Amino acid sequence: MSGKSRLGWRLLYCLGLLIFLEVVARFGLALITKTWEPVVPPEVGAFDPSLGWKLKPGACATSKRTGREVEYCINDKGLRGKELAYEKKPGVFRIVLLGDSRTFGFGVPVEQHFSTVVKDYFRRLEVVNLGIDGYGIDQELLLLQDEGFKYAPDLVLVYVPHFHNFRHMRTKVWGMGKPRFKLAGGKLEVENSPVTNTGQAFAALRSVDQTLSRWWKTYKIFRDTILFVADEDGPIRKFFQGNKEDTDIETPEFQQEAQQLAEAILEAMNAACKARNAKLVLLTAIERLYKAALEQSIPALNVTTCLDNVAFRLPDRLAHFNEAGNGALAWDISTFLTANDLIPAGHLRKKNEFSYPEKKPEQDAAPQHP
Repeated sequence: MSGKSRLGWRLLYCLGLLIFLEVVARFGLALITKTWEPVVPPEVGAFDPSLGWKLKPGACATSKRTGREVEYCINDKGLRGKELAYEKKPGVFRIVLLGDSRTFGFGVPVEQHFSTVVKDYFRRLEVVNLGIDGYGIDQELLLLQDEGFKYAPDLVLVYVPHFHNFRHMRTKVWGMGKPRFKLAGGKLEVENSPVTNTGQAFAALRSVDQTLSRWWKTYKIFRDTILFVADEDGPIRKFFQGNKEDTDIETPEFQQEAQQLAEAILEAMNAACKARNAKLVLLTAIERLYKAALEQSIPALNVTTCLDNVAFRLPDRLAHFNEAGNGALAWDISTFLTANDLIPAGHLRKKNEFSYPEKKPEQDAAPQHP
């Protein structure tokens, strides 16, 4: 047999092996109930010059990372959930919801997410979920200004569960550039907008990774396995997910600056809502931000107690809440909104449909959770 023939057979053998592995990979992914893939499939995200990243309109992907298959479908307006027209129908009370991965619905089917459950406690009420995985409160303000107010909300709920990685203090997280605000003379000034510091090579590598994982399941399994067993701060994980900026020393002074900036952003949100006849409500587990909101006369709900139950957590220390946790949060939100007259009476369900709490005294309108 000639050298060319041997080379041809070897290439044919390699091709056959790749096809066999791909068939096995696809069958395996279809049969198993739990994988090591990312909880939120990278395919639903895209880079954005204004906000750093966003959800990709029309994208739809699934993940079994939590032990059950969860579908993430993005509507044509770039949001997860049912698509709503910008123009609000007469007689409808509309809520715009801002936040990060918890608001987006990390690891939870959209029909069991708190944004959907809250809606069902009321009549003629719509919830527009603007939650995007990884966002900081700074990006949430910009998204509210650019997109949220198009929906003419009556109420804006912003869910700030934590200051993870102090995202609102940075112009780059996980390798991706983002805008941020600075306080100058007591006023907010935005910088790195449009975003210019996401490296082209990094963006190209992520794009190639997303394409390969979408069409080549053998590669996807290999990549997910490497990421799962790799150290959280190891070089492999940093290559695929991007390394967060960690050069800042998070001293008490740094944290104080972060708190002041967050309070200024919250104040700007409140002012923007008032200018459009909307009411702002804060949901948070950050005690200092909760108290700052009350000082600014912003209705605030501390969700720490509500979610302080190990049964509400996703498996494998995924640091988010499951369907039960979302149900508990939806109940807490709905009772808080009702007790504080933040939902007009005409949108409350009848007593035989839903048992509302007794109205609280005026001085207790903002509950003091521990």
